[in-house]
Amino acid sequence: MMIPATWQTPLAVLGLALLSLMAGILVQRYQQYKAYQRATIRALFTRAAVTGEAMQRLSRVPLSASLRSAVWAAIAEHYRKIRRLHRRYPDIDRLEQEARARVESDGGMHDGRVPAIDDPSEFTELMGAMESVIRLLGSRELARRNRAQAASWVLEARERRAEISARHFIVRAHRAQVQGDGTEARNLLHSVLAQLHREGPDTPFVRELYGEIEGMYSRVLKGWPMLEESGSGPDQRSNSSSAA
Repeated sequence: MMIPATWQTPLAVLGLALLSLMAGILVQRYQQYKAYQRATIRALFTRAAVTGEAMQRLSRVPLSASLRSAVWAAIAEHYRKIRRLHRRYPDIDRLEQEARARVESDGGMHDGRVPAIDDPSEFTELMGAMESVIRLLGSRELARRNRAQAASWVLEARERRAEISARHFIVRAHRAQVQGDGTEARNLLHSVLAQLHREGPDTPFVRELYGEIEGMYSRVLKGWPMLEESGSGPDQRSNSSSAA
């Protein structure tokens, strides 16, 4: 069927308009995809970089070898996902290789106790680092692979977070008592006892830590030195995490 000449121009214009509309939709969808890709890469890189730095800060905090390996493996997996999305992302091959090397060679402490923490800024950094690690360990990615093991790692990290807080407050309380401020020492020990009771976790490890500090609190109330004479200082106790 022949299209009348009077219709040809309007139909051509309409066809061009439809093509233009479809092209606009395709461009918009491509731009949306690229924006999603950039946001995904940014989120993956930020989490990997922040958690990697956190693990460096936690080198003096006892964490099991399996936990450390799991964290570094997850960091390496984040970099692998970035490489799949953007093969030419700066230094991505090196970053992934370095993270994978750490899976087997993390030089941090794997057992023992959290050392005394005197510096408030170090305490803040360690608590922030532990929060980053706990968030990664509690992520859906790790839970999908091994829910029971991931839950055990989170519990271990929470125990060590509690000990980090306790060691810092013990140092501060001991200093206050040595300087003659028994009230401040008592308040600091009461504060950490309340925190342990409120936030836990409720495990044998944390209950033992609670009992240790409760004994110190009791001695301060009686006007005695908060640390027993057999102790070597504010970090006298040797802990082994119940979840490790």
